[in-house]
Amino acid sequence: RFVFTAGTDRIKDFESGDDEIDLSFLASVSNYNQAMAVAVQSGASVVFNFAEGRLIVDNMRLNQFDSDDFLF
Repeated sequence: RFVFTAGTDRIKDFESGDDEIDLSFLASVSNYNQAMAVAVQSGASVVFNFAEGRLIVDNMRLNQFDSDDFLF
């Protein structure tokens, strides 16, 4: 599990279906749709631009994420 709280962080080895991104510490998102609304594809990475900071997930595509990849 990867826990994101604030600032800027990078995940280099996320595996959809095996890993989870814990966003429960963020006030700005509380569900999958809110998380994906602030996500953009940037080359081979997905960048989440939350009010609390930026999370970069390397070697992922937007369409590879699903709701089971996150904890809120």
